[in-house]
Amino acid sequence: MPGPYRISGVTLYTNVVAEKVAAWFRVLGDPTRLRLIQSLADGEERTVGDLARAVQTTVPNASKHLLLLAQAGLLRRARSGSSVWYSLGNPATLELMDEARAALGQAAEAARRELDQQPVRGAL
Repeated sequence: MPGPYRISGVTLYTNVVAEKVAAWFRVLGDPTRLRLIQSLADGEERTVGDLARAVQTTVPNASKHLLLLAQAGLLRRARSGSSVWYSLGNPATLELMDEARAALGQAAEAARRELDQQPVRGAL
């Protein structure tokens, strides 16, 4: 069986790794989930109700999103009596979110510079 495929010095993901990375991005592909993760950035545990209030959604909606994030390994989930507590499961998630936000800012700035350099139509 041949080794991993390389192109331009980059080793491409295996199909299994690519599927896992894509699944992780799918879980992160919801604004409510991103805000829930941000609400846990300080490392503290919070209840579903606390998190629902923080992101201004209903408890059932927050609970649904939190469960998906926990199943993906992005959050830790602990039950204490009738309460469910969540905490950040993977700090790299916050780093990834920060990188994405920075990349969006860079792309927006590049687009603005490109527009600034284009001649105005109809100008003399």
